[in-house]
Amino acid sequence: RDLRMSRGLGDVYKRQILLLILLLSLLIKLSIHHCFYSIIYKLNNFYTLIFTLYIYGIKKENSRQNMRTV
Repeated sequence: RDLRMSRGLGDVYKRQILLLILLLSLLIKLSIHHCFYSIIYKLNNFYTLIFTLYIYGIKKENSRQNMRTV
């Protein structure tokens, strides 16, 4: 009877370890996904800023040209 009890506990411990490994792998995947999303979001903000500054520069240059022709 002691052998069966210890074997049963071993199975419980194995399941707990497998569950822990599964949860850790899920957390790692989520953190990688979050990190990737964060990088994409920052790049998007950066390119939006660059585009906005470019458009602002074009508008400013056009307004200077319009002032010279008047």
